[in-house]
Amino acid sequence: MPRDTAGNYTLPLGNPVIDGTIIETTWANPTMEDIAVQLNNVYTRDGKLGPLAPFFVLDGTMALPGLAFVNSPSTGLWYGGASAGYSYGGSAVWTAALNQLTFNVPPLYAADPATDNALTRKSYVDTKFVPLTGATLSGPLTLNYASPTFNFDALASGQTAGVNYLTAGALRWAVLKSNTAESGSNLGSNFNIVRYTDAGVASLAVYIARDSGQVSLYGDVVVQPPATPGARTMYVSGISGSSAAYALRDGGVVRWQLVKAADNTFGIYRYDAAGAAVDVPMSISPITGATTFNVPSFTVSTVGELSHVLNSNSTSTLVVTNYKRGGLMRWEHGMGAAPESAPANGSNFILECYDNSGAKSHTIYVVSRATGVMDFVLTPTVGGRPIIVATPEPAPAVATDLASAITLINTLRAKLQALGVYT
Repeated sequence: MPRDTAGNYTLPLGNPVIDGTIIETTWANPTMEDIAVQLNNVYTRDGKLGPLAPFFVLDGTMALPGLAFVNSPSTGLWYGGASAGYSYGGSAVWTAALNQLTFNVPPLYAADPATDNALTRKSYVDTKFVPLTGATLSGPLTLNYASPTFNFDALASGQTAGVNYLTAGALRWAVLKSNTAESGSNLGSNFNIVRYTDAGVASLAVYIARDSGQVSLYGDVVVQPPATPGARTMYVSGISGSSAAYALRDGGVVRWQLVKAADNTFGIYRYDAAGAAVDVPMSISPITGATTFNVPSFTVSTVGELSHVLNSNSTSTLVVTNYKRGGLMRWEHGMGAAPESAPANGSNFILECYDNSGAKSHTIYVVSRATGVMDFVLTPTVGGRPIIVATPEPAPAVATDLASAITLINTLRAKLQALGVYT
């Protein structure tokens, strides 16, 4: 007979038998077969027969689990309605509820995880991962992905964010965003490089203003020579068509500037005590290389011999000193542009003057480099009178008739008038 819904078994029909009844096959075989079926439908102690349907046990409690052990009745599985769990010695080891598993004692794992989603030990996590609250790394940190970035995000304005460099725990350098509060117009949060003494005293090495990009260096700038022959260059670059300058300050106030003007003219600019521009004492043309001194005077001083050299690599160009007033030419003297030829021709010394418009008006004299002879283009005077330079007289003119006599007299009269001795 099958068991009822409560699992109770009853013998098949014909049982029980009456005492003294003869055992017949019609009773014995069906009864024994039914009993055999039921014996094969139970759990056996040797474990050979297992359940073919869900196996139910008592719910039990945390202290006395429904599925427990003979030698430890307080150890096993239990069900409490809203949760179920496993107890050991009457204490919950873990408790399971809907979407939640709670360990009441820390789980231990014998090995490091080898597969995805594997559980691991606390010691593994502590040594392999950096906590969000901070940690010290004992090896290099490498970011290996496209366009790697380190972000340092201060929580609010007026806070620093940066990187510190230490030696044996002592600060040596810091690269950071300053704690200058942001007040609008791109002010605040400037860039600093800070150096520290052995005693931990900080001082600025580099400062960059966030609003203007102006860089301030708080120490000497040294350009070291290269290991192999070659030049070292410092660049001050400006946008095409704009100026670029190198300023020299005193107490933060500009005193001098080396300037490339917008037209690429180089100039030395002078400033007063308040930092206001005064003038440009010297400028150099980017086209001709001509240097202009915009000062009333300048002094060249030396302990030994002193020379002023004007040099041209061409054999047929002017090498002169110009004298101007109001920017207009007045006088010019120096080496002329006459081409040189052997043995000492050309490059003669000249003196020339200019009119009020700055146009050349006269050549005063030319000194031949070959002969040393000074040739006055105009007649020189002393005290307003012309200097007479004796020259060999030609053979006396002889009048052979009246007409030639009259011509000779007129010529003599003209010479006397030129000398101022005949009127």
